[in-house]
Amino acid sequence: MVWRISPLSGKRNFSLSSGGRAGGRGKRKVPNENRQNQLLKSININVSNKADMMKIPGIGPVTAERIILHREDHGLFNSVEELLNVKGIGPKTLEKIRTYIKIED
Repeated sequence: MVWRISPLSGKRNFSLSSGGRAGGRGKRKVPNENRQNQLLKSININVSNKADMMKIPGIGPVTAERIILHREDHGLFNSVEELLNVKGIGPKTLEKIRTYIKIED
């Protein structure tokens, strides 16, 4: 808890932040997605299972299942761009996930 007095107005402002004082954690909490992005390696979507695909930021259980069904119905992916044929993956999503995907036979 920190009380600050504005030098111009003389009003007191109350803040719940630690203000960098002792007792505060001192470190900023890294969001789960950022931590996951740092640890994630590229995933081969031609052989990965649903759980592995869900490690890709932005891919949930439904989209992972759709990728697998598309792979089973149409064969292996030849390029990352073929993911645009999967319902729920458009150009914006593809650009977000591109760095996490690899295509190998």
